Amino acid sequence: MAHWLGWTAPNLGKEQALAVLGVVKIGLGGYVVGRSAEKAIKTWKQS
Repeated sequence: MAHWLGWTAPNLGKEQALAVLGVVKIGLGGYVVGRSAEKAIKTWKQS
């Protein structure tokens, strides 16, 4: 979205912006899975 609003570098192409978005999605997905696993392990240890 930032690319289309003009908030990125002016020489960044559409394909490059989509590649960066893919990396961000992978990182965010890993964070969510990691936090969920951490909470699940805490709950499992308490029971």
